[in-house]
Amino acid sequence: MGQWQFEGGALFGESTRDYRKRLALSQEELAERTGLSSRAIRAIETGRSAAPRPSTVRLLAEALELSDQERRRYTALATGRDTAGTATATPPARDAVAERVPRGLPLAVPVFAGRRGYLRQLTAYLDDGRPGAIVVSGTAGVGKSTLAIHWAHQVADRFPDGQLFVNLHGFGPGQAVVSAGEAIRGFLQALDVPERRIPADLAGQVACYRSVLAGRRVLVVVDNARDSDQIRPLIPGNPDCLVLVTSRRELASLVVTEGAAPVPLGLPSIEEARALLISRLGTRRMMAETDAADALIDRCARLPLALAVVAARAALRPTFPLSSIVAELDDADDQLSRLHGGDAVSDVRTVFSWSYRQLSGGAALFRLLGLHPGPDIGTAAAASLAGQSVAEVRQRCAQLAEGNLITEATPGRFVLHDLMRSYAGELAGRIDSASQRRSAVRRMLDFYLHTGQAAATLLAPHNETISLDPAAEGTAQLAVKDQHDALAWFTAEIGTLLAASRLAAEFGFDAHAWQLAYTMHPYLHRQGRWHEATEILHGALRAARRLGSDVGQAHTNQLLGRVLIHLDVLEARQHLESAYALFHSLGDTAAAARSQQAIGITYERDDPARSLPHARLALRLATSAGNSYLQGRIMNGLGWLHALLGDHAEAQTHCRRALRLMTEIGDDDGAADAWDSIGFALHHLGDLTEAVRCYHQALRLYRVLGHRYYLALTLTHLGETHRAAGSPDLARQSWQDALEIFTELRSPEREGVQQQLRELGAVPDGTDL
Repeated sequence: MGQWQFEGGALFGESTRDYRKRLALSQEELAERTGLSSRAIRAIETGRSAAPRPSTVRLLAEALELSDQERRRYTALATGRDTAGTATATPPARDAVAERVPRGLPLAVPVFAGRRGYLRQLTAYLDDGRPGAIVVSGTAGVGKSTLAIHWAHQVADRFPDGQLFVNLHGFGPGQAVVSAGEAIRGFLQALDVPERRIPADLAGQVACYRSVLAGRRVLVVVDNARDSDQIRPLIPGNPDCLVLVTSRRELASLVVTEGAAPVPLGLPSIEEARALLISRLGTRRMMAETDAADALIDRCARLPLALAVVAARAALRPTFPLSSIVAELDDADDQLSRLHGGDAVSDVRTVFSWSYRQLSGGAALFRLLGLHPGPDIGTAAAASLAGQSVAEVRQRCAQLAEGNLITEATPGRFVLHDLMRSYAGELAGRIDSASQRRSAVRRMLDFYLHTGQAAATLLAPHNETISLDPAAEGTAQLAVKDQHDALAWFTAEIGTLLAASRLAAEFGFDAHAWQLAYTMHPYLHRQGRWHEATEILHGALRAARRLGSDVGQAHTNQLLGRVLIHLDVLEARQHLESAYALFHSLGDTAAAARSQQAIGITYERDDPARSLPHARLALRLATSAGNSYLQGRIMNGLGWLHALLGDHAEAQTHCRRALRLMTEIGDDDGAADAWDSIGFALHHLGDLTEAVRCYHQALRLYRVLGHRYYLALTLTHLGETHRAAGSPDLARQSWQDALEIFTELRSPEREGVQQQLRELGAVPDGTDL
């Protein structure tokens, strides 16, 4: 090799490459301009060529359109000397070749709070060296652009060749959607490519764009994309560059075909929402009205755009208490109208509308989802609401989720945040007729009612099944296979079922209102959720009275009485006596037996002797009705009463007879109760070892059945037996487990267990666990 190759070849080659990229020329295009071969151009740029002839340097200088100053410097590099005749030791700076380093990022918001997990996730992708593109997706107003721009500023120094930004206006107030070609043309102009060198066609523009970015490290932020086709041409194909995309859609095809990393952006946590308000209003103002601040977060559904609007309103009225802004939101007939920041981009309703206008087939379903009362909805319930097939609605839901109008929280279950639900319901009220809305609600209620009855029958197979009207046409069916399936369905749907019973009353579906309360009672009973059950049953009773249904009033009074035994025995007794009178007049002997049994239970705590006549009457009625299930239950109740009265031998007799009967008919619930009663009697007869064994039998069944309240009661009894047997550590563990359940259920039995722990010395006196 010649001397030139060591002193100037690499510098001359690098300069040639930089000038070529400035013009967005490929090596082949430069070769065509100069008449040299492509191989020669590659050899020059890589520094592997011999010293170029002066004629070659002139051809290159002309083809590269160098100014006089640039030509002199370029010629000096070709000879290995600078213009002063000294050796050139460093390559020409990018500024020396007039290359512009774009700094196109918009200003970041002056205050940014929360989202640390998402920021770490984005940085981790960058640190790992992958991928070429990241897609930040999320619902309207969730803060996608704010997050992307904030993070882009954080990592800008890791992209020394510049940062490009474009808003594609995929969703916006009237602007035309920016095409990929328009975006690339803007990028090339920012990269100082002469206008005459920018091709007219998209393919040429993409080739030019990728050629310019080859060998550079540039961050490209593409905001507000509508679809993947807008994005694909903007991916440089250079692993040193990164494209950060925001969109209301998931852009799943970009993830599949381009290997883009998905970052679905959810609502901020309550703590992050507080931090956002603090960053805008200050700690002092927030701390002065913590309840009002939390109420604002609740009314805004934690949506960052809505929080920004109310924060701006509060900032503009520094003397107004935050509670007054909460009152404004609560007093508004239309809460969305209050969440308006003064222009289209800060009006929550308008921002939502940009997403809605992009819908086609899913628009009607989206509107109807605004009528759904629960926290989330399954596909079959959504199909009933729409009156369409499950397969069709599954596809529609996927489209809505892809557009981030709804979120698929778990497989097959979808969520609308509260403000989006309000917007959807508002659209339904404006676009869909009253009869259409009523029919949709009827189908949805029928789905929950008929599915609920099937699940309740599996949970409590010996309970009386009420007669339901046929489901409306278009109501989807959901198979509930076994008790485990039934328990899982109720666990997923209980919040919706409670809300659906209230909604039924609002729409005038009074039969649905009380029947829904009846079907969900076995689950609420197992869980010991007495307060929720009381509220919903009071509403159900009012509905049954409006309907004039004696059957509805009888069943609802009985269930309400049984629940109130745990909260208010006097009111419980009134409802149970009303139920007994109604069932007696209806000639329903078995139901009348249940009522008498429950009336007897209301006297257990204060005067067990007064319970006996009611229990004996209940047993006679159950025997007359030929109901073995009720006979076993009432027989066990009689045994328990004898135990409370101190006749433990008689208690054993009744409870063991009940256990045999309930085991024969497969009543595991009743068998668990009987094992607990037998254990209690054995404890007081002095057989502590056998008592412990019986309690463990009861606990096993209660755990399988999900009976949390009765599980805690048996744990309490077990603790008493362990203490009597001289095992304080075992007693303490049983009582602590019981206390945890009673506390969760807000049960009054909590205080008794606390006292037992104090007596054991496990808790200091005066301590509230």
